[in-house]
Amino acid sequence: MAASGCRVPVAQVEKPAGVAIRIPERMLSVDAFRGTAIIGMLLTTSPAGPGAAFRPFVHAEWVGPTFADCIAPSFMWIVGVALSLSIEKRRLLGDSDASIASHLLVRTALLFALGCVLVNLPSLVDSQFAMPFVLMGTLQRIAIAALLAAIVCVRFNNRPAVLVLISAGLLAAYMVIATTAGLMGFGQAGWVAGANPITLLDQRVLGTHASNSHPLLSSISAAATVLLGAATTPVLTRAPSSWHATRVLLLQGTVLLVLGIAVGRWIPPVMYIWTPSFCLLTAGIATLAFTLVRRLVDVRRVRAIVPTLVAFGLSPLLVWSGQSLVETLLSAKGVVSTDGQWRSLWLLSYDHVAAHFADARSATLAFALLVTFCWWTVCGILRRRRLQSISRRLAAPPGIAP
Repeated sequence: MAASGCRVPVAQVEKPAGVAIRIPERMLSVDAFRGTAIIGMLLTTSPAGPGAAFRPFVHAEWVGPTFADCIAPSFMWIVGVALSLSIEKRRLLGDSDASIASHLLVRTALLFALGCVLVNLPSLVDSQFAMPFVLMGTLQRIAIAALLAAIVCVRFNNRPAVLVLISAGLLAAYMVIATTAGLMGFGQAGWVAGANPITLLDQRVLGTHASNSHPLLSSISAAATVLLGAATTPVLTRAPSSWHATRVLLLQGTVLLVLGIAVGRWIPPVMYIWTPSFCLLTAGIATLAFTLVRRLVDVRRVRAIVPTLVAFGLSPLLVWSGQSLVETLLSAKGVVSTDGQWRSLWLLSYDHVAAHFADARSATLAFALLVTFCWWTVCGILRRRRLQSISRRLAAPPGIAP
């Protein structure tokens, strides 16, 4: 491995006939952390509205972050880690950069299309939810940010210093665009909800297709989050028992956290427009949280939690899109109750759980846990064979992480 902590390009590695090239095994901590993010997403389920949920499980009205606000950027961050590892693996298998780029473009297009379907599904299912076609949503932002980050990773061979510098450049570009838009009359002074330069510029560009919670320009800073995740890959490829790797991750997370707090004094951390302070702050939180998961999974081999987290981590898109589909379909169909009011099936299912609790917030958490259990059952059935393989790996002595 090169001194910078990155791979030697496959083109420079001789592969004599009959000599096998060792392909790294799947890193369990990456799957486990991705599963943790998906579980966090499910725990924010609140059919009765944000007022019926505990505060950490509700998105901040504007300036944050809350626990709920940290879920999407944590998922973005681990996308960067997985992306970098995937590119390295494909290169070891002999794939060219053109082949890798083609594969990434296809996946981006499919993910973006799926996101468009899910975010506009309510309008397609029931006319009472009719609204103009929305171009941007969570999956669309992930698709765009991951593609931008992938281009950088492929072009610069996953060199961490370059990835960090480009992340800083993207955040600087975000600020230049926001400042320029503000000087041109887009938005009020400061970062006001609904009247900031990013939101208003997005509305000017996309018109009725704009989304107040997922501006197109927020993909720039979201790509920086993905790149910050990718930049940690050289650390993760060291021995999982190495305290040096753990210390480096803790240092990286702390530095990002401090930078986010410092930048937040001038630019508030806002999830809806993914401000630079929000990017740095949540990337630091994700790095520190992953450090803990990595110690539990790759070092301690805590068998009680690993299979559950990995089950969700192996099927993130299934759970994400499936949960959106279930909520939309059950919200569009309903019955008229005895008091003459129409209640959706989604709310009725919540009512059955809430009937056993005196506090609405406890009922909402119980319902979210029930939803999580249902999806865990689905993931466990679909991935049973892979989980059995993972259990065998957990039983083996700790080795060197890929």
